[in-house]
Amino acid sequence: MASSENFEENINTFIKAKTGEQIYLDLTTENVIQLKPVCKRGSVPLGAFWVHVFQHSNNYPVYSYPYKRLYHAGRPFELQLRIDGISININLSSGYLIFKGSHVIDWFVSRFLGILEGYALPPGKSSKELRDQYTQEEMEALKRERKICYKQMIDEWPSNALKMEAKIMEAGRQTTNQEPISLEGFLKAEDLETYCPIADLLDEVEVTQQLVKLETGRVIQGNVLYRLWKSTLNSWLSDKDGKVYIITPHIDCDRLVDICQLFLKNRLTACLDTLCIPMSNLYGRFASVRSQAIQQFPPRDQVFIEYKIYSNVVYPVVDFVTSFIAMVKDGKARVLQTNTDFDRASFLTTTSVTVQYKEIDETEFLKAYLDPIIG
Repeated sequence: MASSENFEENINTFIKAKTGEQIYLDLTTENVIQLKPVCKRGSVPLGAFWVHVFQHSNNYPVYSYPYKRLYHAGRPFELQLRIDGISININLSSGYLIFKGSHVIDWFVSRFLGILEGYALPPGKSSKELRDQYTQEEMEALKRERKICYKQMIDEWPSNALKMEAKIMEAGRQTTNQEPISLEGFLKAEDLETYCPIADLLDEVEVTQQLVKLETGRVIQGNVLYRLWKSTLNSWLSDKDGKVYIITPHIDCDRLVDICQLFLKNRLTACLDTLCIPMSNLYGRFASVRSQAIQQFPPRDQVFIEYKIYSNVVYPVVDFVTSFIAMVKDGKARVLQTNTDFDRASFLTTTSVTVQYKEIDETEFLKAYLDPIIG
């Protein structure tokens, strides 16, 4: 194993001269070397310093080496690089510099001082240590790692996936038949198709059965709610005497396409009174969602959608976070309410959401549900 006298002292002298910080080596974990600041709070300047050292043109510049940047709360907090079979992690908030690998100690002793020296030299003047040849042990370790990487590549990307006619995105998908749900039990996730979480629409009897079970409120999976949401809208839009309301703080393109498809399916009976969605939110402007959705339909249907659906879009007068669909008929309002948005993140997931169904007077519905949102 390579060695060097006063190794840690030499590193500390260099770092203190450049940043004023002090570090110590932590070798308590096997095959891991950690350079940590003495300050227990960590050091942001030290993290930035390590980035400059490694990305220096004499060492591992970004235009020649594949760095990986990790983010937290929208801000970069860690930089990763894998080189010579060694994983290098730079924590930008704590200043920790971590090396991992089967031959990490040999690599660190033979390379690290050269990396520091390369940072101190003018561009193009690579340090001697960085140009040293690998030891026999390092070469053997690298060969083993290359074999492992090659095997992983073969396992994950079979040769036939590289053919032009291969449909890589459809690999592994299996088609399963939809089994009818039991009306005695509540709608379960296993009732859905394996690949596509949107199974066939429930018929009117099944929809009624499921809504009754939601009168006291339930916690169900998002993909289960998605099927019930579509089925309920389909049932309500098929009622020629009902007026449908859709209110949500956010809807994505695919869910708006769902609404348009259901309306077109029931175009002879459907009546959409209100589609209430904010003009803009954290996800962007609703105008772009409208535009993307209508482009999914042929021109003859686009005119119908503009006239029958988009003309009923209403923008709220206040911010709100609840979502519901409702149908008003014969003085009664049927309301299916949830605490989630109408989008992919909420519907194409097994994450649980709260849902409740209730029937109230039309006057109470207008006063308690619509007036606070649309005025």
